[in-house]
Amino acid sequence: MSPAYPVIAATSCDGRGAAVAAARIALTTDAAGRAVTQTPWGCGCPTGPVFTLAYVPRTSPLEIRLCLDPSKDTCERGCGMPVAWDLAGPMREAGATAVRIAP
Repeated sequence: MSPAYPVIAATSCDGRGAAVAAARIALTTDAAGRAVTQTPWGCGCPTGPVFTLAYVPRTSPLEIRLCLDPSKDTCERGCGMPVAWDLAGPMREAGATAVRIAP
């Protein structure tokens, strides 16, 4: 939803940080394809994309992984906010009606 949190077609997090373990992600999606983390993340002072949502094209349910690159934000801030992405396009492209977090 924000340019600070891109959505990319990719089968891994290579070049985008490390994949966040599925067990650490509380993610909700709606019929329109909006994905939102239910875990508040630190606000900090990002210098690039800290979070990237990577999806595997043409998978149904749409396979996604959350990539985290902490080197893009070295500030500590005492706040948190959910992070959101618009998956409507990738879901439509894949013909998917559901999302699955990659292991």
